[in-house]
Amino acid sequence: MADKGKGRRRGPLSDKSEVLTTRITVETRRALEDHAERAGRSISQEAELLLVRGLQGSDGSLHHLEAVLDTVLSIGRRLSQAEGGAGTKDSAFVYFGLIKALEWAQEVLPVPVGDEKFREVAELDDEIARIKREREDQAGARRLDARTDAERQADIPADDMDALDRELVAVLKRRQAALSAINAARLGANQSTRDVISEIAI
Repeated sequence: MADKGKGRRRGPLSDKSEVLTTRITVETRRALEDHAERAGRSISQEAELLLVRGLQGSDGSLHHLEAVLDTVLSIGRRLSQAEGGAGTKDSAFVYFGLIKALEWAQEVLPVPVGDEKFREVAELDDEIARIKREREDQAGARRLDARTDAERQADIPADDMDALDRELVAVLKRRQAALSAINAARLGANQSTRDVISEIAI
């Protein structure tokens, strides 16, 4: 068994208080032991992580992610085999090849359009495109400022082009605020990832 004779293995899951007892086939047990062995985790940790992954991806949202990560892992193994089993610490070929695979993973992962922050940016981009098209249609149509003093004091647009310019500035400000929210989410994810990595021996 993967757990015996190798010290107590750890994993990212803690505060485990519930007990789940179930019977599994010999084949499933061996596959689970193999997964745990490769990941350097206990069978218990690996079993729960696989369960969590399956439950989170039950709606299909993580299936694409799993396929991408499996591809990256497969690339890493093939690169290592090509270098006689060398790892990233031993081979620049493996190191740069795996970095390229991770760059590819970033490119193919879909943008989380289901997240309100990303959806708002996409909608604002459409709005910006619309305003720019209208501004192009108005090109050359700007008139001299014929506003009255009262209209200027009320900050009423001088003409259609001025109104579109103001609308564009307002939308760009909203887009910047939405991007700031996305950046805050990215920073939060980065910190959470660092916290998890610090708990897992790699």
